[in-house]
Amino acid sequence: MKPAWSKKLRGDLQMHTRWSDGSGTIAEMADAAKARSYSYIAITDHSKGLKIAGGINERILRKQGTEIAKVNNARSKLGGKLTVLRSVELNLNSRGEGDMSPASLSPLDPVLGSFHSSQRTIEDQTDRYLAAVAIPTFKF
Repeated sequence: MKPAWSKKLRGDLQMHTRWSDGSGTIAEMADAAKARSYSYIAITDHSKGLKIAGGINERILRKQGTEIAKVNNARSKLGGKLTVLRSVELNLNSRGEGDMSPASLSPLDPVLGSFHSSQRTIEDQTDRYLAAVAIPTFKF
Protein backbone atom coordinates (compact mmCIF):
# COMPACT_ATOMS: atom_id res chain seq x y z
CA MET A 1 0.00 0.00 0.00
CA LYS A 2 1.18 3.50 -0.79
CA PRO A 3 1.38 5.67 2.37
CA ALA A 4 0.06 8.76 0.55
CA TRP A 5 -3.05 6.86 -0.53
CA SER A 6 -3.99 5.78 2.98
CA LYS A 7 -3.85 9.38 4.22
CA LYS A 8 -6.66 10.25 1.80
CA LEU A 9 -9.11 7.76 3.32
CA ARG A 10 -12.05 9.38 5.10
CA GLY A 11 -13.85 6.31 6.42
CA ASP A 12 -14.39 2.58 6.52
CA LEU A 13 -17.64 1.05 5.29
CA GLN A 14 -17.15 -2.48 6.61
CA MET A 15 -16.43 -3.05 10.27
CA HIS A 16 -17.39 -5.97 12.49
CA THR A 17 -17.77 -5.60 16.25
CA ARG A 18 -18.44 -7.87 19.21
CA TRP A 19 -22.04 -8.01 18.04
CA SER A 20 -20.93 -10.71 15.55
CA ASP A 21 -17.38 -11.89 14.84
CA GLY A 22 -15.35 -8.77 15.65
CA SER A 23 -13.41 -8.07 18.82
CA GLY A 24 -14.12 -4.40 19.57
CA THR A 25 -17.11 -2.49 20.83
CA ILE A 26 -18.77 0.19 18.73
CA ALA A 27 -17.21 2.90 20.90
CA GLU A 28 -13.77 1.32 20.49
CA MET A 29 -14.23 1.20 16.73
CA ALA A 30 -15.24 4.87 16.75
CA ASP A 31 -12.19 5.79 18.83
CA ALA A 32 -9.89 3.92 16.43
CA ALA A 33 -11.53 5.65 13.47
CA LYS A 34 -11.10 9.05 15.12
CA ALA A 35 -7.40 8.28 15.65
CA ARG A 36 -7.18 7.71 11.88
CA SER A 37 -8.96 11.05 11.22
CA TYR A 38 -11.94 9.31 9.62
CA SER A 39 -15.21 11.17 9.13
CA TYR A 40 -17.42 8.06 9.16
CA ILE A 41 -17.52 4.33 9.73
CA ALA A 42 -20.23 1.77 9.05
CA ILE A 43 -20.86 -1.04 11.50
CA THR A 44 -21.57 -4.06 9.30
CA ASP A 45 -21.82 -7.06 11.56
CA HIS A 46 -22.99 -10.28 9.91
CA SER A 47 -26.70 -10.98 9.59
CA LYS A 48 -28.43 -14.03 11.03
CA GLY A 49 -27.90 -16.38 8.09
CA LEU A 50 -24.19 -16.60 8.82
CA LYS A 51 -24.43 -18.39 12.14
CA ILE A 52 -20.77 -19.47 12.08
CA ALA A 53 -19.82 -15.78 12.38
CA GLY A 54 -22.35 -15.03 15.12
CA GLY A 55 -24.77 -13.33 12.73
CA ILE A 56 -27.35 -11.06 14.34
CA ASN A 57 -31.12 -11.15 13.88
CA GLU A 58 -33.60 -8.30 13.49
CA ARG A 59 -34.16 -7.84 17.23
CA ILE A 60 -30.44 -7.62 17.94
CA LEU A 61 -29.95 -5.28 14.98
CA ARG A 62 -32.44 -2.88 16.63
CA LYS A 63 -30.56 -3.12 19.94
CA GLN A 64 -27.31 -2.44 18.12
CA GLY A 65 -28.93 0.61 16.53
CA THR A 66 -29.66 1.98 19.99
CA GLU A 67 -26.00 1.56 20.95
CA ILE A 68 -24.85 3.26 17.73
CA ALA A 69 -27.19 6.20 18.46
CA LYS A 70 -25.74 6.50 21.98
CA VAL A 71 -22.18 6.50 20.64
CA ASN A 72 -23.07 9.15 18.04
CA ASN A 73 -24.84 11.30 20.66
CA ALA A 74 -21.93 11.08 23.09
CA ARG A 75 -19.42 11.97 20.38
CA SER A 76 -21.59 14.85 19.17
CA LYS A 77 -21.79 16.35 22.66
CA LEU A 78 -18.00 16.32 22.77
CA GLY A 79 -17.77 18.07 19.40
CA GLY A 80 -16.83 14.92 17.54
CA LYS A 81 -16.89 14.95 13.76
CA LEU A 82 -17.11 11.20 13.28
CA THR A 83 -20.42 9.58 12.33
CA VAL A 84 -21.08 5.91 13.01
CA LEU A 85 -23.44 4.59 10.33
CA ARG A 86 -25.93 1.80 10.98
CA SER A 87 -25.48 -1.07 8.58
CA VAL A 88 -25.31 -4.85 8.32
CA GLU A 89 -23.50 -7.36 6.13
CA LEU A 90 -26.61 -9.03 4.77
CA ASN A 91 -26.15 -12.69 3.95
CA LEU A 92 -27.48 -13.41 0.45
CA ASN A 93 -28.68 -16.83 -0.62
CA SER A 94 -28.08 -18.52 -3.96
CA ARG A 95 -31.02 -16.59 -5.49
CA GLY A 96 -29.62 -13.22 -4.35
CA GLU A 97 -32.21 -12.82 -1.57
CA GLY A 98 -31.30 -11.35 1.82
CA ASP A 99 -31.89 -13.15 5.12
CA MET A 100 -33.49 -10.27 7.04
CA SER A 101 -36.85 -8.58 6.74
CA PRO A 102 -36.97 -5.47 4.54
CA ALA A 103 -38.55 -3.54 7.44
CA SER A 104 -35.47 -4.20 9.60
CA LEU A 105 -33.20 -2.88 6.85
CA SER A 106 -35.06 0.34 6.05
CA PRO A 107 -33.67 2.38 9.01
CA LEU A 108 -30.09 1.50 8.09
CA ASP A 109 -27.70 3.74 6.24
CA PRO A 110 -25.81 1.55 3.74
CA VAL A 111 -26.65 -2.15 3.53
CA LEU A 112 -23.90 -4.46 2.35
CA GLY A 113 -24.80 -7.68 0.61
CA SER A 114 -22.47 -10.66 0.67
CA PHE A 115 -22.57 -14.12 -0.80
CA HIS A 116 -21.12 -16.55 1.71
CA SER A 117 -22.17 -19.74 -0.07
CA SER A 118 -22.02 -21.30 -3.55
CA GLN A 119 -18.95 -19.26 -4.45
CA ARG A 120 -17.00 -22.03 -6.10
CA THR A 121 -19.58 -23.01 -8.68
CA ILE A 122 -18.66 -22.83 -12.37
CA GLU A 123 -22.20 -21.85 -13.35
CA ASP A 124 -22.93 -18.29 -14.46
CA GLN A 125 -23.74 -16.17 -11.38
CA THR A 126 -24.97 -13.04 -13.19
CA ASP A 127 -28.66 -13.54 -12.30
CA ARG A 128 -27.77 -14.03 -8.65
CA TYR A 129 -25.87 -10.75 -8.51
CA LEU A 130 -28.51 -8.83 -10.44
CA ALA A 131 -31.20 -10.08 -8.06
CA ALA A 132 -29.16 -8.88 -5.10
CA VAL A 133 -28.62 -5.41 -6.56
CA ALA A 134 -32.36 -5.11 -7.19
CA ILE A 135 -33.23 -5.49 -3.49
CA PRO A 136 -35.09 -2.23 -2.78
CA THR A 137 -33.73 -1.85 0.75
CA PHE A 138 -30.11 -1.74 -0.43
CA LYS A 139 -28.67 1.75 -0.23
CA PHE A 140 -25.56 2.46 -2.23
